Amino acid sequence: MDTDKYRALLTVIDAGSLTIGAEELGYTVSGISRMVMTLEEHFGFALIIRDRKGIRPTPECEQLLPSIRDLCHISDKIEDMAAGIKGLDLGTIRIGTAYRRYMDQITDLIIGFTDRYPNIRVDIVEELTSSMLEDMKQHKLDLIVGSKREGDFEFVPLEEYEVYIMMNEDHPLAKKPSIPVRLLETEAFIHTHPNQDSDDIRLLKKHRIDPNIKYTTTDEYATYKMVEAGLGIGLSYSIQRYRENNKVLFKSLDPKETEVLGLAFPKGDQLSPSSLKFIEFVKEYYGI
Repeated sequence: MDTDKYRALLTVIDAGSLTIGAEELGYTVSGISRMVMTLEEHFGFALIIRDRKGIRPTPECEQLLPSIRDLCHISDKIEDMAAGIKGLDLGTIRIGTAYRRYMDQITDLIIGFTDRYPNIRVDIVEELTSSMLEDMKQHKLDLIVGSKREGDFEFVPLEEYEVYIMMNEDHPLAKKPSIPVRLLETEAFIHTHPNQDSDDIRLLKKHRIDPNIKYTTTDEYATYKMVEAGLGIGLSYSIQRYRENNKVLFKSLDPKETEVLGLAFPKGDQLSPSSLKFIEFVKEYYGI
């Protein structure tokens, strides 16, 4: 199935740039421009808008994009199935993760998976959870590794982590064995990923807490460094990663809170053979 022109269109739109799209696909800028122009001539209307902000789809193109993504997804699935019939394990899996704290687990999984299936390529994409779920619906991602969310997809729990409050060693409550969650209402709070469907937001909503937000960040490690500097307290879901620094203490919450790490993927028959192999490998890896 010849979908090269459609993939070129999707790539430049997702990248927001002809140059970046060409680099990703290994084409020249003029070459990828010709592919898009061929589609525009075929459909009889413009598909992309070029301006100072880069590349974006026209309103007419917006109407076509869901079907184009479906077409490319089905094409990939057919190619994977054909390779399987010939006894070959080929394909590409696009895995999204919302937080860097999961990269150790994902790296271990990929090492084991590629040892077994060396010809299946694995691409890792880091985004916010809300964005990833939408991308999975549009076939931009095949699977998601992250904390549990609700939605019209399958979710396989893999591991459970305790949620901690990070505080500087000089904090007045540093010697307490656990910290009441209500402290977030009075202490200077460093909020990670504000205004997103983040783990911080979900915990605060669960306990109906109006936090005393003094600083915000878009990265948990940045929050950690600000806690280290004594600017406030923050929430952490990755104690194993940062524990080597004695200036930052990790305290259990009262009541205790945990988070579930899992694998999310579409329901039904939307998955490619390569994605199904990865899911089965993950279940085997975790003894599920």
